[in-house]
Amino acid sequence: MTNVSYQGGAPGLVAMLPGEVSMTLASMASISPQAVVNRLLVESLKLIKLPDMRERLLASGVEPVGTTPAEFAAHTRQEVQQEVQQEVQKWAHVIKRTGAKPD
Repeated sequence: MTNVSYQGGAPGLVAMLPGEVSMTLASMASISPQAVVNRLLVESLKLIKLPDMRERLLASGVEPVGTTPAEFAAHTRQEVQQEVQQEVQKWAHVIKRTGAKPD
């Protein structure tokens, strides 16, 4: 990963949209002071509420939700747990029927 410094959050967000750089609040939250994370969150929430920005994000395959890092982490954790449970249910009968064992 390469660190790309910008003078302010807006140029970084502008670079993120066409895919020049990749930034996420979750990754930034772990290495940034809480005040910076809070400010970035507030500004990001304002930004994704703009109709043209929302359209751009949706067109690029990103669904703007607008949650806090903690809410995002909880949602992600819940999605992963559901996916794992679905996979367990999906393959349990095959493992039982074949007697498959891990190597």
